[in-house]
Amino acid sequence: MAYATELHPGQSCYVHNAGDQTIVTLASAASGQQQQASTSLATGPWTAPPSFYRTHQGGIIQLATAQGDRYIYIQGTSLQLLAAPPAIADAQAVPFQWVDDPVATPMKPMSSMPPMTPMQPMKPLSMQMGTMQMSMQPMEMRMGDMTLRAESSSHAAASPPSSARRFCSQCGAPVQPSDRFCAACGHALGG
Repeated sequence: MAYATELHPGQSCYVHNAGDQTIVTLASAASGQQQQASTSLATGPWTAPPSFYRTHQGGIIQLATAQGDRYIYIQGTSLQLLAAPPAIADAQAVPFQWVDDPVATPMKPMSSMPPMTPMQPMKPLSMQMGTMQMSMQPMEMRMGDMTLRAESSSHAAASPPSSARRFCSQCGAPVQPSDRFCAACGHALGG
């Protein structure tokens, strides 16, 4: 048997007394996940039901015990037993409810995921920008009247030697070895 209250939406607090120990369980549930942590604090036996106060930073549990009032400060998932009463003037009193089980109600199990559909083979990718055209299967690039093709060594294409043709590094247009500027875009060509 325990006392329970909601700290914030999705986060609950369960408190019960076991001899000289007060056991506080913080439970949170959100989007298919559930977490809980219990902490046992030496407070002495209770002489009255606990009180709970919600603050901007967390909450405060007030316990009436044979040794006097005890206060448990809750901030996030951490608990601290306070030696002196905290300022609870601006705190909101929240009622505890008597529950049978000090542990949060278990979440219903998630439904099983449907099997993934097999991936479809990729379609050949190709793109075109101005006078340049590229395709991925087979790997091929065309710029103007030049074609570059990546093939296995047994299917090597006969392409002109790289020294025979030059292209502008700015726009890709073919240029002559003697050209100092690209005739298409005017870009200065390196030597």
